[in-house]
Amino acid sequence: MYGEIRIPVATMISFCLVLVRVGGAFVFVPVPGFKNLPRIARVVLIAGMTIALLPVWPSVSPEQLDVGTIVLWLL
Repeated sequence: MYGEIRIPVATMISFCLVLVRVGGAFVFVPVPGFKNLPRIARVVLIAGMTIALLPVWPSVSPEQLDVGTIVLWLL
């Protein structure tokens, strides 16, 4: 009947890391015509590019994570 979607913590952390990196690239790298797009279109484009990069996401082990490691990765 009703199914549950289970997403591992490692996958969510990998998604967030790639999302921040792709979002930063689109914000700071001048792409012609990107500034004229509506905000929702930019969000959809960044999320789509992040999902398209799924095969090359880094593998993250949740047992080895702490706040300092995540902050270093984001920097």
